[in-house]
Amino acid sequence: MADAGLGDGARAGEGSRLWRLVAGTLLLVMEFVVFAALVPTDWQAEVRATELAVLAATLSPATVRAVQARADAWYDALCVRSGMFDGTRRLLLPAADEATRAHGLGPLLTLPVWAWLDGRLAVIFGTLHQALARVALIVAWWPLLTLLAIAATGEGLLRRRIREAGFRQPSATAHHAALLGFLLLPPLLGLLLFVPLPLPALGAPVAGAVLAMLGAGVL
Repeated sequence: MADAGLGDGARAGEGSRLWRLVAGTLLLVMEFVVFAALVPTDWQAEVRATELAVLAATLSPATVRAVQARADAWYDALCVRSGMFDGTRRLLLPAADEATRAHGLGPLLTLPVWAWLDGRLAVIFGTLHQALARVALIVAWWPLLTLLAIAATGEGLLRRRIREAGFRQPSATAHHAALLGFLLLPPLLGLLLFVPLPLPALGAPVAGAVLAMLGAGVL
C-alpha cells in the first residue's frame, strides 16, 4: 500500500508540473493574441524606441551596441534566415501579383482587412524582436546575476547550518512564501518579456536580486 501511495504522489507531482507548463503556454499564447488584436503598430514601435533610449541613457554605448547586435543576430537566425517571416507573410497575405492572376477575385484582394493583418504581423514580429532584445540584456548582466546566485546560495546554506547548530526550526510560513515566490517569479518575468511597455534598464539585476533573496529563503 505504501508503494502505491508513493506512486500516486509521483503521478500527482508530474500532473502538477504538466499543468503549470500548459497554463504557462496558454498565457503566452493569450498574450500574443492580445498583442496581435489590440496593440497599434505605432505604439509597439514607440515602445522599442523608448526602451532603447532608456538603455542608452543608463548603460555604456558599448553595452547597448552589444545587446542590440546580439538581439539582431538572434532575430535574423530565428525569423529571417529560417524563412519564418517570409513564410508567414506568404501564408496569410496575398502576393502583389495575385490581383492580376485571380480574375474575379481581384476586388477581394483590395479589402482593408489585408492591411490590418499586415499590421498585426508587424506587431507580432516586432514584439518577438523586442523580447529577444530583453533576453540579450539579461544575458549582458550574467556576471552580476551569477554573483547574486552564488551569494544567495552561500547565505541560505550558512543560515541553515546556524539554525541547525542552535536546534532552531525555520519558519514554515516564511519558507512556503519564499518557495511560492521562487516558483512564480520566473514565469511572470517571462511574460514581462512580451509586455508592450518600456521596461527599466536595471530591471534585470533588480529581478535577479529578488530571485536570489527568495532562493536564500528557500535554502
